[in-house]
Amino acid sequence: MSDDESVGGPVGIDIEVLAFDQQRVESMGAVWEAVPDEVDAYGLEQYLRDRFGPPTDIARTEHEELGPIQLGWFFDVAVLGPLGLPTEGTEPLVIPHFRFRDGSRRRLFEAEAEQLRLFRDLFGDNLTVVDHARRRDIQPESRSEPSES
Repeated sequence: MSDDESVGGPVGIDIEVLAFDQQRVESMGAVWEAVPDEVDAYGLEQYLRDRFGPPTDIARTEHEELGPIQLGWFFDVAVLGPLGLPTEGTEPLVIPHFRFRDGSRRRLFEAEAEQLRLFRDLFGDNLTVVDHARRRDIQPESRSEPSES
């Protein structure tokens, strides 16, 4: 059983904003922010663009079990000052996390990569990854059970 299953599904998204020192390869400070409830994982990048401006780069990491995965995004250093984070020699690294009912968090892209790996384990080469429709006005048809006559 994964950590996600033991605490139920995610109830929201939080972002961790780090003042990241590329030369030291470490965080020089961080703040957490809750993302508004109406923003889901598919609308997150647009929310961050509206909040911080366009990303300057994608942050990637090498996960021990999952291989290379996206970690988050880098943004312009001007983002850090209003958050009370150090700006000299750092750049903002924003890492999204799923938040669970018990208050625990899990990196969003790590959880996504793990789910993809589980599906690939189940379906092998027969798996085709298709992105969700991003339009909220398209709803699946409702289906009802056939009635017994």
